[in-house]
Amino acid sequence: MTTVDGGKAVDGAEIGVLILAVRFPRIPGDTGDTRTWPFPVRYRVVCCALPDRLVRRSA
Repeated sequence: MTTVDGGKAVDGAEIGVLILAVRFPRIPGDTGDTRTWPFPVRYRVVCCALPDRLVRRSA
């Protein structure tokens, strides 16, 4: 019998990307476009991270 230790909580995703809660076209080369990456990417939208709040209001 073989025992395997270790591993990951999430497998198959090489990188995780946090993105702002914005809407505009994502084109290849943009961090938010999955076609930019040659490997699986897991995205998470930071719902309160609006550009105005982050840039102008120094959140």
